[in-house]
Amino acid sequence: MKRRAFTLIEVCLVIALLTAVGGFGLAANIGAYRNSVLRGEAGFVANLLRRARGQAMDNIGQSPHGVYFGDGQYVLFAGADWITSDVRTDVDFPASPGITVSGANEFIFLQLSGSAKNAGNINISGFGRTLTISINQVGQINSP
Repeated sequence: MKRRAFTLIEVCLVIALLTAVGGFGLAANIGAYRNSVLRGEAGFVANLLRRARGQAMDNIGQSPHGVYFGDGQYVLFAGADWITSDVRTDVDFPASPGITVSGANEFIFLQLSGSAKNAGNINISGFGRTLTISINQVGQINSP
């Protein structure tokens, strides 16, 4: 009776082919993950700005509210600026690893009107890409 089996070369060839296909799939998944992290961070920052604006418009604490962008953190604060804010009411949020924020280091929204004390852009960068969030004079926040 004749036995049929795979040769060592055939087994090695199949393993090499599966490894190559897996490598391409892994590279695509890493790119999608990085894109997701960057978009998630930009969305988080935009929502944090909207929260500060909402608190200012609701006149919580009878003061303006804003967001400070520091080294590896975001701070939601109440007051005319971050330096003079009451640290007991500040809320700190850590930034995601591998993400950098550039542009103005704080945005302040005036009470009741919600207009921005300083209009400008925030650039969220990471993994070779940059997303921009813009805040206009009336406090409108435009995010990607």
